Amino acid sequence: MTGGVVPRVGRPRNAEVAAREGPQGRLIRALGHRTRRQILLLLEHGGPAVHELAAHFDVSRPMVSKHLRILVQAGLVKARTAGRERRYSLRRGAAASTALELARADEKHHDTIKRLRTHLEDRSHDDA
Repeated sequence: MTGGVVPRVGRPRNAEVAAREGPQGRLIRALGHRTRRQILLLLEHGGPAVHELAAHFDVSRPMVSKHLRILVQAGLVKARTAGRERRYSLRRGAAASTALELARADEKHHDTIKRLRTHLEDRSHDDA
C-alpha cells in the first residue's frame, strides 16, 4: 500500500459530480428532471418544508430532499432552518427566474400533451 488516501470506487457522490460540472452543468442537471421543475413551481409561493413538498409527489421524503439538494447546489433554491424543519424557497436572481419560466412552460406543454392524448383516446373509443 502507498500509505495515501485510497481512491473511492463506484458511483461518484452528488458533491463530486457537482464539482466536476461547474455552475452551468449544475443548473442544467437541476432542470433536467421533471420533479425538480415541479418543485420550483411549488416553491414560487412560499417556503414549504420537505414533508409538505413530498405530499405532492409519489416519491419518498428522502428523494424529495435529494431533489432539493440538487436545486440548492445549482443556486436556484435556498434553505433555512425553522425549528426542527428546513424550509425552502426560490433564490432571487436571473437564473431562478429563468428556471421558473422554463418550469412553467414545461408544465403547460405537459398539460397540452395530456389533453391531446385524452382527446385521441376518446375519439378512438367513439370510432369503435
